[in-house]
Amino acid sequence: MPVDFYINEFILAARVLQEKNMLNIGFGSISLKTGTDTMIINKKDTCIKEENFYIQVNINNKTLAYKESNEDVDIHSKIYKEISYAKTILNIFLPDIVAYSIMHQKFNPMDAHGRKYFNNIKIIEDYNNEKNLNKLLETLKKDEITIIKAQSIFIISRDIKEALKKAFILNNSAKILLKIPH
Repeated sequence: MPVDFYINEFILAARVLQEKNMLNIGFGSISLKTGTDTMIINKKDTCIKEENFYIQVNINNKTLAYKESNEDVDIHSKIYKEISYAKTILNIFLPDIVAYSIMHQKFNPMDAHGRKYFNNIKIIEDYNNEKNLNKLLETLKKDEITIIKAQSIFIISRDIKEALKKAFILNNSAKILLKIPH
């Protein structure tokens, strides 16, 4: 499929996440690997509804484009370098998962949809130091999902629609978990 098709899917996914308030100017990032060493990522301080809300950057070389990119550009580059099958990365804010993560170490859905796709998703501390960054990469390689305590959730996938599907199922599972005493 042509690159334009994937870029259109990227734009659609970003707008859906923005409409659900999971990705916005102040939080979250979305990227799509467009070539061996290139990706598109949302720009910093840019609304998803703006026409040119994303920028293409080189994964291997920091260029001036990095300055316009979302603050997560370095971690997205690192993930693409370390996890070759990753084609899309979401770092999104799901309030119910963030709330759940504050009091728990693992996220284990109890609903049928959640159990079908996920089991014991790790909740880690921030990824601002080398140890936690390595833990993030390790859990993404294994599970394709990592919850950052009190902050966000990273999802990697080979397909952007699959990443969206995971995000929405996780969000629904979190809403259910928060209603069940345990």
